[in-house]
Amino acid sequence: MKFLSHAILMLSLIGVAMAQAPTFPAAAPNIEVVENGWRKVIRNPALDDDPLRAGRETIEYEQAKRDAVRVNQVLRDLGRDPIPPPTRSSSGIRMGNSSVTYIYEAKIRNTGTKTVRTVVWQYAMFDTDKHEEVGRTSCTSKVNLHPGKTVDLVGTSSQSPIGVIDVSKSGKEIKGAYTERVVINRIEYDDGSSWQRPLN
Repeated sequence: MKFLSHAILMLSLIGVAMAQAPTFPAAAPNIEVVENGWRKVIRNPALDDDPLRAGRETIEYEQAKRDAVRVNQVLRDLGRDPIPPPTRSSSGIRMGNSSVTYIYEAKIRNTGTKTVRTVVWQYAMFDTDKHEEVGRTSCTSKVNLHPGKTVDLVGTSSQSPIGVIDVSKSGKEIKGAYTERVVINRIEYDDGSSWQRPLN
C-alpha cells in the first residue's frame, strides 16, 4: 500500500512537471532552423567620429583663405567688389545620443521542393524558470531559397528582445538566461502559393 501511494505521488509530480514545460509552436513545413542567435550593437557618434577631421578642416580653411585673397586681388584690379572671406566651420567632436540596435539572425534550410521567396518570422524568448514567453520580435525576409539550400535571415529592432523582465533576473546577462526560438509564421513560394501558421 505504501509503495502504491509513493508511485501515485511520483506520477502526479511528473504530470505537474510536464504541464509546466514551455509549449513551443510547431515547426513550419519543409523549413529547418539550423542555428539562431541575436546580438546588441551600440553606436556612439563620438566614437565613430574621424579623429583627423578637425585637422583636415583647418587645412581646408587656410587654403580657402589664401584662395580668397588671390581672387579678391584680381577682382580689385578689375574694379569689382571683393568676395567675402570664408567662414570657418566648427570642428570638434560630434555629439549625439548613443543608439542601440538588436540584430536577430537565423539560418534556415529548405527541405521542401519549392523555392521560397519570403519568410515572415519571429524571434521568441522564453523564461527558462517560469516557462512563459517574455518577448517576441517580428521580422520579414525576402530570400531566394532553393530546395536543399540554406539562407541567413536577419532582422533588426530598437527594442530589447525581453519585453517582460523578472525582478529576480534584473541586472543579469540576458544571454543564457532564456530559451530562444525562431517561429516561422508565413512562407511565400516562387509559384505564388504560400503557407500560413494557423491562429491559436
